[in-house]
Parts: sequence; structure tokens; C-alpha cells
Amino acid sequence: MRYFLSLLGLFVPAFAALGQTSPAAAPGPFTPEIAEFVKSFKTAGQDLRGEAAPLPAAESLKKITMASGFRLELVASEPVVRQPIDLRFDERGRLWVVQYLQYPFPAGVTITGYDQYIRAEFDRVSPPPPRHFRGADKITILEDGDGDGQFETVKTFLDGLNMATSVLPGDGGVWVMMSPYLLFYPDRDGDDVPDGDPEVHLAGFGLEDTHSLATSLHWGPDGWLYGATGSTTTLDVQGIKLLGQGIWRYHPGTRVFEIFAEGGGNTHSLEFDRFGRAFSGTNFGATRGLHYAQGATYVKNWPKHGPALNPFIFGFLEHMAHMGYSPRFAQAFILYEGGAIPALEGEVVAGMAMTNRVQASRVLRDTSTFRTIDSTLLADSADRTFRPVDVELGPDGAIYIADWTDARMTHVQPADTWDKTNGRIFRIVPENFARPRPVDLRTLKTDELLTVLAHPNRERREQARRLLATRPEPIAAQLRAMLDKNEATALEAFWVLNLRGELAEAQLRAALSHPDAHIRRWAVRLLGDRNSVGATTREALADLAQAEPDVEVRSQLASGAKRLPPGQAFPIIRALLGRDEDAADKHLPLLVWWAIEAQAERGREELLALVRDPAVWQSRMFAQHTAERIGQRFTADQGPRRHYTLKHGVYSEWLIERAPEHLARNLAYCGRLLEAAPDAAAAGRLLAGMARGLTGGVVEPVPAAMRAALARAWAAGGRNAALVALGARLGRSEAMGEAVAAMRRGGLAESDQQTYLDLFSSTGAPEGLPIIADLLRTEKNEARRAKRLAALGGYDTATAADVAMEVFPALPPRLQATAQRMLSEKPAWAQAMLTRLNAGTFKAGVLSSASVAAIRAHNDPRLTSLLTTYQQKNSEDPALRTAQQAFEAGRITYNNACATCHQEAGEGRYALAPALVGSRWLQAGDEVIARIVLHGKESPARGFIMPPWRQFDDAQIAAVLTYVRREFGGQTSAVAPETITAVRAATSAREKAWTDAELDSLPRPDAKATLR
Repeated sequence: MRYFLSLLGLFVPAFAALGQTSPAAAPGPFTPEIAEFVKSFKTAGQDLRGEAAPLPAAESLKKITMASGFRLELVASEPVVRQPIDLRFDERGRLWVVQYLQYPFPAGVTITGYDQYIRAEFDRVSPPPPRHFRGADKITILEDGDGDGQFETVKTFLDGLNMATSVLPGDGGVWVMMSPYLLFYPDRDGDDVPDGDPEVHLAGFGLEDTHSLATSLHWGPDGWLYGATGSTTTLDVQGIKLLGQGIWRYHPGTRVFEIFAEGGGNTHSLEFDRFGRAFSGTNFGATRGLHYAQGATYVKNWPKHGPALNPFIFGFLEHMAHMGYSPRFAQAFILYEGGAIPALEGEVVAGMAMTNRVQASRVLRDTSTFRTIDSTLLADSADRTFRPVDVELGPDGAIYIADWTDARMTHVQPADTWDKTNGRIFRIVPENFARPRPVDLRTLKTDELLTVLAHPNRERREQARRLLATRPEPIAAQLRAMLDKNEATALEAFWVLNLRGELAEAQLRAALSHPDAHIRRWAVRLLGDRNSVGATTREALADLAQAEPDVEVRSQLASGAKRLPPGQAFPIIRALLGRDEDAADKHLPLLVWWAIEAQAERGREELLALVRDPAVWQSRMFAQHTAERIGQRFTADQGPRRHYTLKHGVYSEWLIERAPEHLARNLAYCGRLLEAAPDAAAAGRLLAGMARGLTGGVVEPVPAAMRAALARAWAAGGRNAALVALGARLGRSEAMGEAVAAMRRGGLAESDQQTYLDLFSSTGAPEGLPIIADLLRTEKNEARRAKRLAALGGYDTATAADVAMEVFPALPPRLQATAQRMLSEKPAWAQAMLTRLNAGTFKAGVLSSASVAAIRAHNDPRLTSLLTTYQQKNSEDPALRTAQQAFEAGRITYNNACATCHQEAGEGRYALAPALVGSRWLQAGDEVIARIVLHGKESPARGFIMPPWRQFDDAQIAAVLTYVRREFGGQTSAVAPETITAVRAATSAREKAWTDAELDSLPRPDAKATLR
């Protein structure tokens, strides 16, 4: 399914078998306190209910402009279909539709709290079926029996579902994703009536945010059941805890659950192309989505969505690069392989609900992954209620679109104001479309079904593949003949053999030499999924890694090596490291690193042998991407207790508690790694990584092997900053003095300066504080200044706080905000700041709510008294009180509606949105910035246009501008709603975004400085 939707984190579902009685529902959905919060909540995001209303289906169809050569057909509409969110065809050619009518609130539960991103907490969790809280969701089957294109038969398979997001018919029943459960409803006689209560296969999918639940059920070619999960929900399934977004899979036979790949923005939809590659849509802009490598970690909004599963990934993969239309977002797409539209064959076809369009894009090779370039704007609508939230390939070759049909798109408004009366399904076909008659693949004989493996429509091939997996006739010989002849059906035949359990290890090993690279890749994949192979296969895999000409096969070899035991994995890794052509690949360097990291505990001896080999050090991939990460891995791993924090909706990075015995073991191993390094240059690379990984204070005691290795390196002379810093942390007496002397001499490279600053900060070395203070006073570059300020944060003393307050007036707004937060988070610093604030010898601007909360969190009576005095002294002015109220309201709106592009700290996003910190427009006057929000603004340097946000009311715009001016522009006064009202009236006729030149021509406030 391609799942867009809108937030309001909730919780639970389960569902009742037909005719069951549900437990008494809670009075929900809110506690009285939350209900009051919702009543006064100001809408953020795209909410056009006052500006656009759903048109009748036929009228909406007329509003959609189609590309030349294509037409749009209405397949279904209300009342048959309402709020369609997932489309799926079965082997009979029937269309299954999930109608998400219970959204946004799960039945039977009460919301007890929201965080700043409106992720919800709940009072309870629904039990699984058959004891459940009955909801309004339903699954409908549409059938076109006579092949005229009209789905004349409509039946309900299930109703009473509660937060159902995806359906997958087949295998003698129907799979239903209904968080927190993955359910299977048996229907062995195929009469579309469940045989009984569903089987609960998995539990633990989160419901904090019902616009990003687990969804997108899809059979993989390997026989695993795959799904996606969104950004702002967690899962805890079979002991695996994922903090949002990624692709998971489940094997119904073995009942094993695992994460296939982590990250990806807000992961919407899941697609396998004709070669079995995995893709998904995203809520990012300037991309069409992601191409997933097995076992990889992809980008996410880390503070909002949480750290990766593994604290030692030391990097992540990005979305596919894109050229063309860039506004957010391509949340749902297919790779068109339908056979009926040659112009689109092999292209991405994306539904873009936010911008009311369906866009096609070419897919091009980009090292071992892909990039996209827009080709055809297939559908574009002036109807703002046209919301294509799912895209599905039909067995007829048409492209089916689920239209949510609602002007509201905001997912950060906790009130249920969704229009649940409408919904459409459209179909894109070529003008000269010759509609094929429906085929019930179940009725085909096995020999006939085998011919379907060559059908040009991938949907039919996938259905035939699943049916052939369970046919009782012996067909292995026919399938092997297809494979041996390397026909067009060879890969399909290979997959069917695997699904039937007719590929032993010897046959998979033989497939490693198949002339088709995709069969070689899948042989590697299936061998890796076994998690262990025999000695002969191990050698064959290593030989393949050394000689394989196809980069995708090499990529899969890296993914497979991650899953194998060390003795089987390292020969593959060793061969992959020798492929210098892959050093610049977009995926392979990290995939190889992750394969090594997976062996960090079990494969220490094998890793030592790798490091000991001089030829390995000649590898560009090892030298550029791997060696330092190896050193970093073992010093960063300072203890078995690892955790993260979640405060105000923001996650910390992994926090690893130092355990002396654990760290001592790793440092002893580091000593062995250094002994194994073939020369001083190699040891230097390892040491650089070890210096980066070893954080915190001085280590005591230091294992003898590491102490001896360090002594050898020290005696060799030519010490660099990394070695000096490492020596200081490992207790070498002269090292700290050497670091201080080097900093005082000056002339160091920036990286070396930072190494020493991190050393001073983490150890709290008293002699380092004056150096940091001097750098803060003299540094002009903002990025370096931020690092100096962070280094100052390593000192807890009031003296360090005095330095922060001394430089505060000269800091730019963003760093002032950082400094204020730092001054609030340490008790000694907070006391020094509040004492000077009350004495009038320091001006920090208005204390932010986060700073006030941090001071209160110390639970120190002295600090509480100082804070109360400060607040009382500064609360007499009504304008300041108004400004504070507007600021707090604006903060919520900004985080929900603006931070996705401009970022929470206002630093902007490369190639998408400019930084707000230090922006001259925040100093340009209320009327100017009001115009920008009301009508949008061109960004010449990026070639993008900021969209208008007229759907906000005047009070909301005033509040968010008050927030951004204060948080990022240093302005303490509030923007008045009356100003927005006047500007809105004066510019009501304007229909296009403002240009810089137009805005520069407007009057400026005389007393305000202009920042660059």
C-alpha cells in the first residue's frame, strides 16, 4: 500500500470477528485535559477546508488534466468507497480496498498525552481478536466480471476493523495489517467469508501516530511477507525495537521477524520491481524515494525519529538522487511494469497527495543504486481535494489511483475534522487502451500457469508465482529448463523453485555462475538468508566477490556477508575490499563496513588477520572508508549498557555508559590491532579512528597491550593530534601538556584543533579552558564558533559559564539560543546566569520555554528562587507577556508545519529550504515577513518556491512569526495578528510568490539592523 496520511498519533486496534461483542469502549478519545488542549489548538499544516470542498466524482474527474496520450477513468466512488488508503489485486483480478474510516482515532482507547509532534500516548492497548474494540474500517472487494472496465460487484470481506492500513489476499486467506497486530484471516474455500477468528502472527506495532503506521504488505520474491513502517511510530516485535521508519519482513513458515532495512524519511509504500529490487516512497522533497539494500541504514530525521538500531553504523545511505519537480512528496509509487503503456515501462509513477498530481520519472543507474529524472506529468488537478494516496499496478496494465478526497492534509491537528464521506478510485490508461478480459489465474492448468511467468504484466507474474509455489504437480524439470536456457522467465523460474523448497545449497551455489547477473544476485541473497553455508559454498562466494563484474551482485555479497558467521563472511569481505572500483560507490563502502561491524564480537581473530594483510591496506575502500571505522568501533564501544533519551519529543544519540572491564577488553584488542598494522601509516589510521571513538574522561587502568602499542607509536615520533589525544585519555602524562602547547603555538589544521578541543572538553582539563575561551573570543566563522562553544560545555564550573556570558552578545542568534540552553542545563551555569540576569549584568534575551524547563528540572530550591525572581521582574510589561504567549504557540506551529524543511534549529535543508538563522528577512519588518508567509517566496539560489501558507489564520501566522523572529532572529517583540489581517487584506489579489527584489523595495523598520 502507498500510505500517506495525516497524523494524530493513536493507538490500538484489533478487530472483532463478525458478530462478536466488543468490550465497552472508553469515553475517549481524550482525557478532559487533552480535550481542552485540542479545543484551543491552532491548526498547522495544509488545511484547506474553508477554501475547497469535495466535488462530485464526475466533476473532480473533469478537473484533472491528463498528459497527452492518456485518459483517466473513474473506477469507484462514494458511497461504495470512502477514504481508500490501500489497493491490492488478487489472483482473480479483483480489487481489494482498505477503507480507513476509523482514522484518526482508534476505537476504545483514550489519549492521555501528546508530545510536541502530536505523537500520542494512550491509556490502554486493545486486545487481539476476537476480543477487540470494534472500529469503522472495512475491506471491500470490487469485481469486474464481464471485462467492461466497470466493477459491478461489490462485497465487504471485513468490517468493524480498527486502524486497518493494508490488505494482502492469498495463501488460503487474507493478511491484514492492523496495528499493533499482523493478522491472517483464513478463507480456505475462497468464499470471501473468514473461516473463523484471525490468527495473530505478530504483535507490537506502535500506534503513536496513525498517519505513519505499519503498512504496505507485499510478498517478496523470496517468500517473505514484507511491510513498511512510518517515521513517527515505533515497533517492538519479537524483541526488535525500531524507532520508526524502515522496511520489515516476516516469514510465516518459520515465524521469524526482522528489519530488512532501516530509515528512509517517512517510509510510505513498498514495491518490488521485475528483478526483485525493493523500493519505497517517502515524505522527503526533491526525491522520488529509496532503493533498499538488505541490512542497510538510511537517512532519517534523527532528533525527531530516534537513533539507528546500531550505535556503530558510522554513516547512513541517502534517498535516490532526483532531477525535476521537487516539492514534497512522492509518498506512494509503483515501478510501472504493466505491459500496456510502453512509454512508461520501467518508470516510477508516483502519487503526490500534497500537490495533487501523479508524476512519472525515469529510473537510471547510479553506481549500485539508482537516480530518477522526471519524464511525464501524468495527472495534475486544480481540485485541491484530489489526494492520490496509493498507486497500484492492475493486472490489465492500467495504473490505479486511490484518491483520499479531502481538502484537509494536515496531520498535526488533533481534532477529527476529516471528511469521511468521500473517496474515489481512478485508473490511468492510454488513449488507445485495449482492455484485456479478466483472468482467474486459479482456473489455469499448471502448464498454462507456467506460461504466465513470461507475461509482460508484473502483477500477473507475481500472482502466478505464488500459485505455482503450491501446485502439487512436479514442475521442477520445466523450471530448471527455463533457468538453464537463460530465457526471459529464468529469474521467475528461479524464484518459484525457491518458493517450492526445491533449491538446495548446491543448486544455489551452481547459480552463482549463471550468466544472468540477477540470478547470481538472488543466489547470493538466498544463501545469505540461510545465515550459514558450507565450506564449498563459502569458497564460491569469495571467488564470486573477487571476480563478479556486476556491481549489484557485489552489493548483495556485502549484504549477505553481514548475515554469515565470521569464518564465512571474511573471505567475501576481503575480496570486496579489493574492488577499488567500488570505493566511490554510493552504497558499497558502508555495506562492506556494516558487514565487518557485524563480526566485531564473533570475528575478532578474523578481523586481526585482515588488518595484518599488507595487501588490504592497498585497497582504496579499506584506506578511505574502513580502517578508521575499525579503530573507532572498538573504542566507541565502552560498555554493554546503551540507551537514549526522549525529551520534549526529541531523541538523543546513543549514550553508552562506560564499564571499565568492558572497555579494558576492547582497548586490549585495540592494542592487538595496532600490533597487526603493517606499518606506521596503517597504525596511524587505526589510531585516528580510536581517538574519534574514545570519548569521555581519562581511562584507568589501561591494558598492557594497548599501553605498549601506544608507547611504540609515541617513541616513533612524528606524533599527530589523534595520537596525542588518545595518549592523554589513556593517561600518558606528557600528552595533555603537548596538546596544550600545540594549541598555544597555533597554526594547526581545523581537524587537529577540534581533536584537542574535544579532548579538553571531555576530560575537563583546567589548562584547556583558557584556550577555549580565547578561541571563542576571536573566532569569526560561525560553524567553528559553534564547535568552540560546544567544547566549553565540557566544563561545569561557574568560570566556564562566565565565558559563555562574556561572548554571548557577540554571538549570532542561533548560537545565542545554543548558549542560553547550555547556561540552563548545568546547575552551576544556571545559577551564574540567573544571578547575573537578576543583577542586570547579563542580558540573555527572553528565556525560552525549553530553558525554563531545563532550569526547573534541576529541582534545586536555589535555582527555583532565582528563576522566580527573574520571571517576576520581567513579567510586568503586557507586551512581553503577549510575546511569550505568542512565542509558545508559534513554537508548536513551527515544529509541526515548518521544521520539516527549515529544520528544528532553523539551519535549513540543503537544496530545499534556506536557513532562518541569521536570515535578513527576519529583520525586515512584520509586514514583509507576513507577505512571505501569505504568498510564498522565490528562492533564486535554489530554484525553488516556498509555498504560501494562507490556510493559517492571522493569529497563527502572527504566532509562528513571533517564534521564528525570536528563536532565529533575536527579536523579542510579538507580531500582532492585526498586522497579518491588514497585510492579508492589502494583498488579497496577489496570486504569485514574492521575489527578493519586490520584498527589498518595501519599507524597512528604521531601528532594526539587517543581518546577512
